[in-house]
This record gives sequence, C-alpha cells and structure tokens, in this order.
Amino acid sequence: GSILQKLEKHGYAIGVDISEEAVKFCKLRGCKNVYKIDQKEGLPFKDNAFDLVTALDIIEHIDDDCAALAEYCRVVRKDGVLLVTVPAYDFLWGPHDEVNDHKRRYIAKELRNKMEKTGFTVKKMTYFDTFLFPFFVLIRTGHRVSKMINSRYKPRSDLKMCRPWINYLLKIIFSLEDPLLKKLNFPYGVSLLCVAEKN
Repeated sequence: GSILQKLEKHGYAIGVDISEEAVKFCKLRGCKNVYKIDQKEGLPFKDNAFDLVTALDIIEHIDDDCAALAEYCRVVRKDGVLLVTVPAYDFLWGPHDEVNDHKRRYIAKELRNKMEKTGFTVKKMTYFDTFLFPFFVLIRTGHRVSKMINSRYKPRSDLKMCRPWINYLLKIIFSLEDPLLKKLNFPYGVSLLCVAEKN
C-alpha cells in the first residue's frame, strides 16, 4: 500500500490484488482506489487506460507470465511505461519461494525476451539488492544443505519481522544502493528490475 500512496500524490492511481486480505490492509492504510480482482479474468480496465503500470513481485506467482505481461501491455497506453520487479536467479530458490507459491525466479535475458515478446521495448534492466547478494547466497546454501540432511524438512518462509537494529541496517544498505541504481545497472543481485515502454 505504501507505493500506491506515493503514486496517488502524483496523479490518479488504482491498485489491484487477488488477495482480499491485502486489499483490506491497503484500505486500512488509507489507500482509496484499491480493488480485489480475479486473476483468471484479466484486468477490469479498458485498453490504453494507464500511463504507468507497476507489477512489483507479481509475475513470478503466475503460471503464464507472458499472458500477464500481454495484459499489462493491453491496459497501458502507447509509449506508456511498465515497471516490473521479480526475484532473481534459480540458484537463490529457497523456502520463501516455495511457501509463497513462486513459479520461477528470473535472469535478465529471460525477462527481456518476455518483455519484447509481449509488446514492450526495455529501457532499463538491472539487478538490485546487490549489496545483500553474498548474504543471500550463504542463506540459500544453508537451506539446501538442511534439506539434504533432514528427511523431515518442511519449507517455511524466511521472511520475518526484523528487529529494529536489523531494519535500520537494511535501510542504510538500501539508501547506499538507490542512488547508484539511477546511474548504472548492476550485473547481479537478489532481485531484478525492468522499466519498459509499450511499442
């Protein structure tokens, strides 16, 4: 809901989610135009309706991600922008992916190909959360070892509420990375960001 609130300050913004719980949470935070949708029915908007469409950590949950990208292409106007973020690299696959029903993680070449196939021209493609990358590699390696040696292993999300000092440290790390993302593209990272324009 926080990103929707920021977008509302710059123009008319609408948020959609397949989760009733997520929609309720956004409304509690003060978001006005947020609605539950049925993913199978597509987006309930006219063609060429938006200047900007954001899909932040969405398409990795969808079986047919190209169909989702094509639907985003339908609702964004010509020369409009699609902003997508996704988790990166299959070798970083972990319990969080399993618990949250992720279908895949991505590499830049794969995402670029899918964007171009569905009617977009990529303007920026970069990995991010790069400063956390070594830490994530260690964690995911630990998960794989645990899975191999423990026959009763069950995946659990490793996404938890951070202690205040950890949250503070992460904010510092992200604040160091953010200005660099505006000027360059990172060659690796935990996640992947794509900014694309409709053809």
